[in-house]
Amino acid sequence: MRINLFNFSKYRDFNFILLSSSRELIYFIFPIFFIIALLVWSIVKERNDQQIQADFNSKVLGITHNIEDRIDSYTNILESGIGFFYGSENVSRDEWREFIKVLDIAKNYPGMQGIGYAQMLSPAQVPIIERKMRDEGFSSFIVKPKGEREQYSAILFLEPLDIRNKEAIGYDMFSESTRREAMEKARDTGKASMSGRVTLVQEIDEDVQAGMLIYLPLYQKKAKIDTVEERRKALLGYVYSPYRMDNLMEHIVHDNALVGFDIYDTEKKTPEHLLYSSLNTQSYPSLYRSNKKLKINGRIWYINFYSTPEYEKLHSMVTPLMTTSGVLFVIMLLLMIITFLIKNRIVILEQSQTLNKLTQALEQSPNSTVITDINGVIEYVNDAFVSTTGYSKDEAFGKPPSILKSGKTADETYRTMWKTITAGKEWQGEFINKRKDGSEYIEFIKILPVFASDGSISNYMAVKEDITEKKQTEERIYYLANFDTLTGLANRYQLMERLGYMISSAKRNNEQLAVIFLDLDQFKNINDTLGHSVGDLLLTKISERIISVLREIDTVARLGGDEFMLILPDTNAVGASNVSQKVLSIIEQPIQIRNNELIVSASIGIAIYPDDGRDKETLIKNADAAMYKAKQFGRNQYAFFTKEMQQQSVRNLQLTNELHYAIERKQFYLVYQPQINIQNNTLIGAEALLRWKHPELGEISPAEFIPLAEDSGMILAIGEWVLRQAIMQTKIWNEQNDILITMAVNISAVQFRLPNLPKMVIEVLEEIGLDPSYLELELTEGIAMQNPEYAIHTISKLDEYGIKMAIDDFGTGYSSLSYLKKFKISKLKIDQGFIRDICTDPDDRAIVSATISLAKSLGLKTIAEGVETEEQLNYIKMQQCDMVQGYFFSKPLRVEEFQAYIFSRSS
Repeated sequence: MRINLFNFSKYRDFNFILLSSSRELIYFIFPIFFIIALLVWSIVKERNDQQIQADFNSKVLGITHNIEDRIDSYTNILESGIGFFYGSENVSRDEWREFIKVLDIAKNYPGMQGIGYAQMLSPAQVPIIERKMRDEGFSSFIVKPKGEREQYSAILFLEPLDIRNKEAIGYDMFSESTRREAMEKARDTGKASMSGRVTLVQEIDEDVQAGMLIYLPLYQKKAKIDTVEERRKALLGYVYSPYRMDNLMEHIVHDNALVGFDIYDTEKKTPEHLLYSSLNTQSYPSLYRSNKKLKINGRIWYINFYSTPEYEKLHSMVTPLMTTSGVLFVIMLLLMIITFLIKNRIVILEQSQTLNKLTQALEQSPNSTVITDINGVIEYVNDAFVSTTGYSKDEAFGKPPSILKSGKTADETYRTMWKTITAGKEWQGEFINKRKDGSEYIEFIKILPVFASDGSISNYMAVKEDITEKKQTEERIYYLANFDTLTGLANRYQLMERLGYMISSAKRNNEQLAVIFLDLDQFKNINDTLGHSVGDLLLTKISERIISVLREIDTVARLGGDEFMLILPDTNAVGASNVSQKVLSIIEQPIQIRNNELIVSASIGIAIYPDDGRDKETLIKNADAAMYKAKQFGRNQYAFFTKEMQQQSVRNLQLTNELHYAIERKQFYLVYQPQINIQNNTLIGAEALLRWKHPELGEISPAEFIPLAEDSGMILAIGEWVLRQAIMQTKIWNEQNDILITMAVNISAVQFRLPNLPKMVIEVLEEIGLDPSYLELELTEGIAMQNPEYAIHTISKLDEYGIKMAIDDFGTGYSSLSYLKKFKISKLKIDQGFIRDICTDPDDRAIVSATISLAKSLGLKTIAEGVETEEQLNYIKMQQCDMVQGYFFSKPLRVEEFQAYIFSRSS
């Protein structure tokens, strides 16, 4: 019993000792755990702060990249618009509308209000553009705001043309300093330029947003733009797009709602410089902030980022505090075994929550996700996979991903993929896959190996994005920017790319290269008589024929209108000659289109690298010059470039550039040649003749600059200036003198084709106050017979207003008597070529005599020009010609000289 008692006593004492030791241990451990708690809390808090700051910085970087990517993609669209202009001879409003419609701006480019074109105008061009726009249906069109300025940049195209964008048509963006600063920067650099904050003209309701615009300069196609001065001279206008900042940023803010940001266009963070704010007010003292400078298209945006209350609540410090305190408290109070079990349970719970979050993220992801085992058997797919492929989850489980294989992805791609992922590395690329219904789509795929705890690969996970629509949009934009939409041939932009490459190749291999410029002869007549639809079909047939005689390595491009360019690598002059003969031969073969048998011909100019030029621009320019020489030789033939053509081409380019400024710099002036009644020797009228005196080049012949003005389109502004000056001078002379004269003014072919010509002439007469009976418009026989029905209509309209018409250079064309009777004209003007040898050439005498007889039988007057001798005068007087002009009576006179001539005639 003692033993038992002793034993019991020992056992009891042992428990007491153990209990006492435990209490002492607890008192000893408590301060240690308190120190540990502080240490753990400090570490957890610091790590948590770093993670929040890293997350905030990541979101800031993501927003910045989103803004940059969006602006870059929108700028690329503007570049495709520049390519569209360079690929067409003359972009019409309908063509521009179709081009923008294909881009589907509302769906693909949120925030972009449209894409437009603003044309640079001089003061002399403004009234012409206003009339042209009114004729196109903009009945109240004016360049706004009103007022005289040195230059205008009026918006002519803006699509889609909704109620907002209609407000912008006609707005002169050069009139506003912020827009003008950006436009001048784009003009001088040749690159995209973004404006500062503006209020868009489109803001017509109460929801007024801050706006900005992006500009790209459009230069003349053949102009040099190496220097700032050259770029300023070559500027035609701008392709641009306006943006409402709230709409532009809407999707970026939606995806990053926990981070707020303000955008300013200067370092001054004032309301007038605020472009955008994601919150209406920002008075909350944010814990996390960041300032960024973002340089986009030559402008710096200053962006202030700040955390929102929602963001800070999501990243609260309460969770790490409670976790730390709870864990330490449990460790201090519970036994080691219980603490170990609880800690393990917490870890398992956290892993379960993490796994649950990962599963939810995968299921809700817009991208397809597939997980396979190491043999490529599918173990998991998410809902996005089902939506994209059409396969249910049950149909996919246990199958290989090859169920999506279309057969159009290269086998080498699959081999590279497996080689990469089995080595434990990430792989990404594109597959052309096939859905369950057989339709094909393109996916961007990123595949990552999943590693087990021992480091071995246990699974593969693929994240896939359907990029079919994106690819199709890129292909459409690429096609529109690089190929002619009518013929499918390369356009000017693509041609320049290929020509640059072929020149580099020829230089490396010491080879020659032929550049052939082809222009169809009299193609305009087909458009005018049979319509543009027939003309388009003809261009398509011609393109097919040209391709049929070329090699696969050759390039043929349509530059616009009826102009084509051929590039023949490794070809000398003999080879270029042979190809040109084949092309001319196949083009002139009859073509059947809509019951019309058409026969056309072409003129070809040839330039050879390196003899005729070592760069793209020089070769094209010289081939163009040779083509015009072929036309001068009679068309339907080819000509090689010569040095003389180069000199003439340089002068033509110089004169064309100077023509743009001749009116505003007052370099043009008029001279007047008297017209005499041959029967009573009285002064009855004068012909206004245009002259150009350049301060450096001197007097320039009309025979040289008038064709250049017609080709460049400047003849419209020049012709209206001549008409206005001649009418004004006629009014002055008729009011100051007893002799009343009729003023004859020449009308060019380009002017005569304008539908509003009669209206424009009568408006000028009414504005100046001259009776229409004192104005006579002269039209050459060739112009009148190009489109007789149109000529009859226009001449009749002028006749209704009381304006007389005369046929100039009669006898040099091919008039039809049936049409001549229908022309409401008052006079035939005998060409000076028949007058010059009238005393020695019986054929000329017969033509003059027949012309005068014909005129009398039709009730018309006749006037002979170029009379220089008394013998010539006596003969035409004997033939009963009515009027005469020429050096025998007077040379063309300046205003003061003609006034003196009137005075001498009166006295």
